[in-house]
Amino acid sequence: IFFEYHQVKEWLDSTTRSDDEVVPSVGFLLFYNSCCGLCMLLNQWSYISIIKYTSSVTCQVLMNLKMIALIAVSVTIFGTAVRAIQVVGILIAALGCTWYALVK
Repeated sequence: IFFEYHQVKEWLDSTTRSDDEVVPSVGFLLFYNSCCGLCMLLNQWSYISIIKYTSSVTCQVLMNLKMIALIAVSVTIFGTAVRAIQVVGILIAALGCTWYALVK
């Protein structure tokens, strides 16, 4: 990269390539990565807050519930195919979360 610095900088600073393909600018990439970093920070902060007010077991149950919600969003929005064995796993996880909530 050091030997081709000017070429790389020119490529990153340009908004289009020769074949009219859009290339993001360095500023956009920095902004995007900063937003991702902020989201990761907030995510970790929420985990720590959950553990602070509940137990680590409750936090793990909530993580399983989050995965169920992510799968549901993926199937609904992106049309991800789910096999029967995966549906069984999702149902077992949902029943486990429900059972924990009722017992606790």
